[in-house]
Amino acid sequence: MQIQYEVLEPYGERVLPIEPLLAAHTIVLSTHVNPDGDGLGAGLALMRGLRALGKEVRMYLDAPIPERYKYLDYDGDVMEADAMAADFIRDADLYVALDTNDMDRTGRPYVMRGDAPVCAIDHHLGDVPDHVIMICDTDSSSTGELVYRILVQAGVTITPEIGEPIYASMVYDTVSFRFLRNRSETLRLAARLLDLGVDATRLQEKIYMNKPVDMPRLLARAFKRAEFAYDNRIAWTILDASDLADLSVDNDDLREVVSMLISLRGVEAAFVLKQAGDKQYKVSIRSKEHLNIFSIAKRRGGGGHAHAAGATVDGDVGPIIEDVLGEIAELLS
Repeated sequence: MQIQYEVLEPYGERVLPIEPLLAAHTIVLSTHVNPDGDGLGAGLALMRGLRALGKEVRMYLDAPIPERYKYLDYDGDVMEADAMAADFIRDADLYVALDTNDMDRTGRPYVMRGDAPVCAIDHHLGDVPDHVIMICDTDSSSTGELVYRILVQAGVTITPEIGEPIYASMVYDTVSFRFLRNRSETLRLAARLLDLGVDATRLQEKIYMNKPVDMPRLLARAFKRAEFAYDNRIAWTILDASDLADLSVDNDDLREVVSMLISLRGVEAAFVLKQAGDKQYKVSIRSKEHLNIFSIAKRRGGGGHAHAAGATVDGDVGPIIEDVLGEIAELLS
């Protein structure tokens, strides 16, 4: 169910439905499979904040935490949902999914849960079952920014240990504050966190200056296939399974491909098709400020934002490209 909120004070704090978080004692946190900087940063901040309130909180993933994010989890608190975790997950008072409103996308932790209430914390709109408590604020730059508001409302003192993953979450989802939706609140919060002692230089280096040595080969293969249409206003490329088989890259590295395409002069929309299986492709779409491409992803069962969205699509690559290209062209006309 979608929860409406009211403005609490000029900075933009919201009255959010956090009662389930306050009422629970044992809490399981998770995020979507192939976790990213937003979901993990938000989860770590929420875990540390709720622990400060005396709650027993653990974060479980469908798979081990990606190597690139271990600098945020310096205590090794984020764990894989394996047999040793089964009892805690099953018996917890509350199950919380971060940075997704599709519970199934959290994988094994959701399957292993018991009868506890389920809560989704996300800054994307989505359709959720009636039994899911949805804490959503689409004005937030990231799930991490939303978690900050939750913790402040809960009376948690924001320490550098809590502020660091929130800042990392914001940096990740705004692409280093390039996409702010013309809101000053995000930058104000970033300034607050720096004043607390968050080391922005260190985090920027960890997020953006830590690319794998295979990155140039990935970009070369992607751009060799890049195509343009409608007077170069649309750009796209394909990465099939053979392109990735011999490269040590992950989903965050693949994000760089579509980000570079949309950064080209004159390009107003860009998309990348990455093969995910036999006749199955993950479509990542980006657009510039005036073009809302969210509906293209949503019609295919995906989600995201007005200018950054994606979906997993079944079918042959040719028709998928034609369909996506056609819908973008309609938006441009």
